[in-house]
Amino acid sequence: MKKNLVFVSLLLFFCLMFGAFASGWLGGSLGDSLENSMKGWLGSEQKNAPKSSLDTHSQASQNDVIIINAKEISLQNLSSHPEEGDFQDWENASLPPSILDTLEKTPSQQKSPKKTQHPASYPNTSKLSAPTPHPESANTPTPPKNLPKKPAPKNAQKPKLAIIMDDMAYPWQLKSLHQLGLKITPSFFPYNDDNKLTPKMAANEAFYMVHLPLEALHFYQSPHRWIKTGQTPEEIEDYIAQIKHDFPKLAFINNHTGSKFSASYPDMKNFIDILEKYGITFVDSRTTADTKAPEIYAQMQKPLLSREVFLDNHANTKKILHQIKIAIALAKKKGYAIAICHPHKETFHALAIAKKSLFDGVELVTIDTIFDEVKKSYAK
Repeated sequence: MKKNLVFVSLLLFFCLMFGAFASGWLGGSLGDSLENSMKGWLGSEQKNAPKSSLDTHSQASQNDVIIINAKEISLQNLSSHPEEGDFQDWENASLPPSILDTLEKTPSQQKSPKKTQHPASYPNTSKLSAPTPHPESANTPTPPKNLPKKPAPKNAQKPKLAIIMDDMAYPWQLKSLHQLGLKITPSFFPYNDDNKLTPKMAANEAFYMVHLPLEALHFYQSPHRWIKTGQTPEEIEDYIAQIKHDFPKLAFINNHTGSKFSASYPDMKNFIDILEKYGITFVDSRTTADTKAPEIYAQMQKPLLSREVFLDNHANTKKILHQIKIAIALAKKKGYAIAICHPHKETFHALAIAKKSLFDGVELVTIDTIFDEVKKSYAK
């Protein structure tokens, strides 16, 4: 029995040794043959396979880039997710390098590329934005082109300058004023033996004033009828009523001289009250700094119009032009100004020069326009 066990053990030992020897021989020859055969088969498959299938991890990351950007584009320009054939057209378009680098053509695509209908070019995906709807699709009317622009209103927002030309008595004076073509208010002397034509001259004017002589301290002209200090209210009213009859459209009176009369409070109070009764507004020529008109109008709680610049105290064209510039500057500073001039040859000449450019910065108006502006401000 023991001999049989030894025999079996030796037999098993030799079988194991033979098996180890056979395994080493096969590993060196048959194993190499099998390995080379597998490599050759795998190599042929690798040559025919797309590059994107070689690296599974790389494929996943690249596909992620393509899909993300493709979805961004589809949201903006395409109705569905791009198919494989769409990538080929992208390469011919201006796509970002990040997308072009991840795309690979198959051999079949290189030989006969598939053409699909797409927009002429795709925008850069880094600058994509929602498409602007066509005006018709948004129900927005297309504005008409080349509409004529509304002209700016003449003299809009310009400061106002009222120029009164006093001492109007003769037709040649009025004719010279008309020839200027400027909006200057004529102020006529009342009817008297030396100025019989003034009512008729005023009748054809759209707007005018009366230049009423008031008593002066050191000045007197015999042809005029003067309102003097100490006259009764009845005497003053009789004269004002006659003036209103001669000049039916009269609404404004300014004083000729008057350094004595306008400095007298009681006389001025009677005079202004009578003017108010006849619907006439007083414009103070300010022939004296002692005028009581501002005090009286303040008590009446009404605005007073006063002369601010005399243009032609000196009959010199250059000096008159200087005074015109002062009046314009004052109008620009406060919004309006009132100036007084006279029908002198030098005054007409200076006004003609100023017309060329000096008056461009202001609006020449009649005194009633100034009064309307002052009343609005006074009411506030």
